[in-house]
Amino acid sequence: MTRETFEEWLEDYHATNAVGVLDDDMPDAFDHWIATIEPNYLIRLAQRFADEMFRAGLEKGEENGIEEAISRIRGV
Repeated sequence: MTRETFEEWLEDYHATNAVGVLDDDMPDAFDHWIATIEPNYLIRLAQRFADEMFRAGLEKGEENGIEEAISRIRGV
């Protein structure tokens, strides 16, 4: 699944790892999780997102693939 923004990627990451959270409670659980996350952990997640977006740009095989990945990382 290709995520367009870091926030969408975080939502997907949280949904995948939020054990025991009902679908109806997911938005509130995400908001609580993101508000209480350790800054260093958030930095590591941002690096994972950047790596995934960079690889997706390389795999695309187009000249502008890397530029598109960088734009998604920046949220442009």
